[in-house]
Amino acid sequence: MAATRQPVSCHGFHIQVLITIIVACCRVQGDDMEGQLRLAGGKNTHEGRVEIYHSGKWGTVCDDKWTLREALVVCQQLGYPTAITYHNEAYYGPGGGLVWMDYVRCTKGQSRLEDCLHRGWGIRFCNHREDVGVECGKTIFINPCYCIVTNVLLYGTFGVCQ
Repeated sequence: MAATRQPVSCHGFHIQVLITIIVACCRVQGDDMEGQLRLAGGKNTHEGRVEIYHSGKWGTVCDDKWTLREALVVCQQLGYPTAITYHNEAYYGPGGGLVWMDYVRCTKGQSRLEDCLHRGWGIRFCNHREDVGVECGKTIFINPCYCIVTNVLLYGTFGVCQ
């Protein structure tokens, strides 16, 4: 006896559309960029030289008095759960432009680097040979205010078939 074929009905969606929406929600521009951070010069997205956006320009942060506490604030602001370590003396290469922050001191209450104590914007006693870098834990939390979605490659159709 020959098998009979039953009609199959599938309803699905492309996950790529969802990822596009998440990236669009996280994109900030203009005045919303104030105090945003990025890691530059690292081999991976979770490590690099700390750079902060202030007054319309990206700049670096000096390593004077830097500790793991400041590295943790940076990593958590970027959406990572932990700071693995930090590196002094432009470990990830010297940055360009301004050195925005020097003698940064964070306490338990700060969740953004710009809220930590420092000498004042652009007031520093160092140069780019002292740019600080951090290495964050690899897992990233998706925080709609400060998320960065990178290295997410999901393709295909997902759905339910009957």
